[in-house]
Amino acid sequence: MAHFYNSIEKIISNFKKHNIDTSKPGFYDEPNFLKVEQNNPEYLNNYARFVQEKKYSDEYLDKARKVIPLIADELHKELLR
Repeated sequence: MAHFYNSIEKIISNFKKHNIDTSKPGFYDEPNFLKVEQNNPEYLNNYARFVQEKKYSDEYLDKARKVIPLIADELHKELLR
């Protein structure tokens, strides 16, 4: 069982071992992930580490820098209502 303090390589290997598809955001809701998490509530930390260590393309990061402030602004407006 990989723990959140393990290397990203070990975490990815553990995901593969449990047939967890990491190709889409939010894969922590994937059935195979949930099955492992039921026996180890800290397993979600592996998802956090995966996201933290993942390499993102410059294009992806540029888009995120533009879109995230817009979304945050809309959420802020909604919270003020």
